[in-house]
Amino acid sequence: MTVFTLDGRIQSVLFATVLATFAVLLSATVSLAEDEDPAEEEEQEELPYRLVPGLTSSTGTEIRSLSATGQLIVWEDHRDGEPDIYLFDTNDGYESRIASEDAFRRSPSVSASAIVWIEGEDADERVVQLMDLAEDAEAQLSDGPARVDRPAISSELVAWQERIDDRWVIQVVSRNGEYVATLGEDLLNSGRPAADERRIVWQGFDGESWNIYQYDADADQIESLTNGPDDDQSPAISGDHVVFVRHATEGGHPEIIARPIGDSDERTLVTGHFVQQPSIHDSVVVWEDWRSGLPDVYAYDLDTDETFAIARSQEAYTPVVSGSLVAWVGGNDPAAQRVQTMDIQERLPTDPQEPPAVPSPDQLYIPETQHFVSGGFKSFWQANGGPQILGYPLTTEFAETDPDTGEEIVVQYFERVKLEFHPNAPEDNRIRLALLGEEAAPHAQMEPVEPFENDEVRRFFPETGHGISYGFKEFWEENGGLELFGFPITSEFTENGRTVQYFQRARFEFDPESETGEVSLGLLGREELQDRGWLPPPPVDTTQIFE
Repeated sequence: MTVFTLDGRIQSVLFATVLATFAVLLSATVSLAEDEDPAEEEEQEELPYRLVPGLTSSTGTEIRSLSATGQLIVWEDHRDGEPDIYLFDTNDGYESRIASEDAFRRSPSVSASAIVWIEGEDADERVVQLMDLAEDAEAQLSDGPARVDRPAISSELVAWQERIDDRWVIQVVSRNGEYVATLGEDLLNSGRPAADERRIVWQGFDGESWNIYQYDADADQIESLTNGPDDDQSPAISGDHVVFVRHATEGGHPEIIARPIGDSDERTLVTGHFVQQPSIHDSVVVWEDWRSGLPDVYAYDLDTDETFAIARSQEAYTPVVSGSLVAWVGGNDPAAQRVQTMDIQERLPTDPQEPPAVPSPDQLYIPETQHFVSGGFKSFWQANGGPQILGYPLTTEFAETDPDTGEEIVVQYFERVKLEFHPNAPEDNRIRLALLGEEAAPHAQMEPVEPFENDEVRRFFPETGHGISYGFKEFWEENGGLELFGFPITSEFTENGRTVQYFQRARFEFDPESETGEVSLGLLGREELQDRGWLPPPPVDTTQIFE
């Protein structure tokens, strides 16, 4: 909500907002189940994202004015009695105050390594300060003590609202404090500036409604982005997109609106319940959402046109987004709040899947790895030894391009192999093992050997110049042979304490110290996923490390 003095029109809007919030809370106490949307839950599972919990700050008091850039988060915190600015670097997990000496600091904003804030206890005698963390330097940006509030910073500009002649205007300076512009002098009130590179957006009141304005510093031009009868407030900007909250003149719930700069094609991101505090970075918009009757954090991807929940803690306020990082204030008790974060990461085929609500004969859920084996892959896997030979599934099915043919194929990784479905191949050869052995085999071991005569314990393959013998020959012949594993492409040799031999589609292993003394396939599927960065590497064996 707006904190600076407004005329009666906007006070009534704020009062309507409070009534709307109360109505939402009341309806939620009657039946939260009515607000639940199973289809939305289903859609959530299909999103190409995974949400990884991040930091939780130390306990603070009356946390507000959250701002983020990259992996750096700053906020106003009253934990020591007076407002001060705290900082958390999620890269190293380090939390601190921005300065060691005490001062009355409020309303921080951060971009790259620079933080701006309002300093001074007297509301009419405050200044705008900037600290460059990289250079460990601090400077005053405003001319002198004045009634200033809500600074915003980008890579090149700093803006804030300042009270002059009984109205609020927007002051803009460069990062070194050089004057750039005063905005909103022809309006009754202006406030809530937001900055991105060389652009400033803010909300301005023309006597009838609040609208969103943009200042382009390169062109030294002001443009009215909205000019309708509704009240458009709380703008945020990233790149060529602006988002804001729209309060309709006829009442009802506020809406989150997104629109490209220079284009009147607006998009309503959320409506039908109380929302506030939008933030945007690149294509992701986040906001405080009360659809459950209590505050949560939701997000919208402008590229994919999808809405998804970030935090359903029902104690999540005033979110911000920067890159893949989303941060918000958690906790209903103002005396005990924390800053919490979530990292939006690309969903990977290795991400675990939930077990089915209703079992299906076409799908087999493997709880050991939390993945399904379905359809033709399921039949092939079961017919060729299942987990004993091929291992458990490590991914879902997903599509990729065959580098040899350029065709789109469906693949699925298992612990020891990778299955491929080639739709244009003959029907009896559409499902096969990928050539993981060829990709992983050490070239030094692939030189052909002298041919030898075949007998009961040995067999030579002129196609690759290698042979198989004894236990490996027996395992190869009994578990699928040429059709499943392909030709041998190395001879037997010792690797990591095991006797191994590479085939086109697999690696055979024999561990002389194993209790079973059996031949098995090496974990080529798992190793390939680790090389891709889709699975964590195996733990380091420290048993042989001595001081």
